[in-house]
Amino acid sequence: MLDSFKSGNTLKDTFEDISPDLFKLVKGLLEFNPYFRLSAEEALKSPVFDKIRVPKYEKPSPIKIN
Repeated sequence: MLDSFKSGNTLKDTFEDISPDLFKLVKGLLEFNPYFRLSAEEALKSPVFDKIRVPKYEKPSPIKIN
């Protein structure tokens, strides 16, 4: 996969066979600038996880995690 980047291919060229939602998630997680990078909370809201999401088990942590 790294060879594709060396040859001038874009991220879209490398991941051309994945769904648009999955591409958006991967791109957001690989964003270099932390200001624009997806947080874990934002990433977990992705439609990619809709099929496995169980809302009744989703709740915030009772303690602050640093």
